[in-house]
Amino acid sequence: APGTGASLLVGAIAQVVTGAPAEAMSEARDDEEWRKRLTSMLRPAPAVVVLDNLTGTLSSGALSTALTAIVWKDRALGSNEEIKVPVRCLWLATGNNVKLTTDLARRTVAVRLDAKVERPWLRARHGVQFRHPDLLAWVGRERAQLVHAALTLVRAWLAAGQPAGPETLGMYEAWCRVVGGILHVAGVPGFLANLDDLYESSDLDADETRRFIAAWWEGFHDSPKPPAELFTLANSEDVALSLSGQTEHARRVSLGKYLERHLGRPYAVEDGLNLTITKLKGGGRPLWRLTPSNGHRRGESGVSGECFLSTHARTGNPNGVQIIGGESAGAERLSPHPRLSPAEEWLE
Repeated sequence: APGTGASLLVGAIAQVVTGAPAEAMSEARDDEEWRKRLTSMLRPAPAVVVLDNLTGTLSSGALSTALTAIVWKDRALGSNEEIKVPVRCLWLATGNNVKLTTDLARRTVAVRLDAKVERPWLRARHGVQFRHPDLLAWVGRERAQLVHAALTLVRAWLAAGQPAGPETLGMYEAWCRVVGGILHVAGVPGFLANLDDLYESSDLDADETRRFIAAWWEGFHDSPKPPAELFTLANSEDVALSLSGQTEHARRVSLGKYLERHLGRPYAVEDGLNLTITKLKGGGRPLWRLTPSNGHRRGESGVSGECFLSTHARTGNPNGVQIIGGESAGAERLSPHPRLSPAEEWLE
């Protein structure tokens, strides 16, 4: 609930790290505004960046790039000057029941606070006694001791031989190895233990796609289907897939792009059953089918024909995974062969 103390918590963390209050950035309206705000925020090389009071659904390619970038590149406002700044900050975000796109959710480490009351900011009125009623003032006075305590945990990990943490997260292997190892040596359990709960509750893309694929499998099993039949299914009351466009033609094109975007990614629709959207090769109109993700049949493609070649190690930026992330900056998009765009394939 609002007022539980998320902003207070990240403010205390920032004060321990930097000795100063956190500078918060509000949510942007669109990706272009995200890009401009991120450039402005990252230029002075901050130690901590806070995205405060996020609401609704968080979706931004620019934010995803910044959160896993080693170097952020952009053009200065009003000029052709290219800006390159290193990204070595700690990312923190606060919000209430924020929905995340898949790329953001799979790079998120969540901390849930629940005071179990409707108005948590009034707890003191009802007799709740806080150990530190003015937390930020206490952190300011005791910062030296808090830093000493954190370094003691690091020293204990070094003395133990730097064991790796018990869990890992793709693209953040180095961070998981170090932070997970420190917590393990300190006897703090539960590192990354809530990832599945996070994905189930906040991964908006996956929830919708899983519902679509479950209905697809129930209705057609693994039979190849043309786009027209899938369009009817996508618009059914049980599925109601979110497709863009004001006209039916535009929505058909949107479904084609949607299928291409989710091509080759397995989805667990029930225990033990992972299904992958595949596309049959050949001339004429495209045909789509679902296959179990343990392999593809001859004559089918389980990938979109494109890949990302990272220009830096995936284990870079170990500090950037605290909250959310996305595709690596500096990635080059490669296409091994030409193909029709989804829009062209949907034209009648």
